[in-house]
Amino acid sequence: MTFREVWKSVITPADKVLIVILLLLGMSSYFIIRQLFPPLEAMTAVVEVQGREMMRLSLSTEIPDRQVPLKLEGGEAMLDVAAGRVRVLPMPDHLCSKHICSKTGWIGKPWQVIVCLPNKIIVRVVGQKETGDIDLIAK
Repeated sequence: MTFREVWKSVITPADKVLIVILLLLGMSSYFIIRQLFPPLEAMTAVVEVQGREMMRLSLSTEIPDRQVPLKLEGGEAMLDVAAGRVRVLPMPDHLCSKHICSKTGWIGKPWQVIVCLPNKIIVRVVGQKETGDIDLIAK
């Protein structure tokens, strides 16, 4: 007896209908779940100067790359926003002598922060965390 003959003797027409219904139900549930739980919203960069929120920048990849000026007491800092990330561009030495904030580089995850102590600037990313992202790193 071949596999095909065994298959035909075990599977009835009702079983075939049931398999098709289950496949259709499974595929339709995928689309229903996508409607109930849309993809995560784009992250947002919150910029604070001296403890006061100055602006919120959308980190959506649909928005074109841009540079945003940030007024400070002694001059101006530039924020670079591109491809869902943000960074602080290097400032003159009289504003930020060690350039730690610009050396931090790009941030785009909810736990990442850029801090400039001389100017009291904090740039942090807020938003929902994606599944599988790191919650905490302990050393």
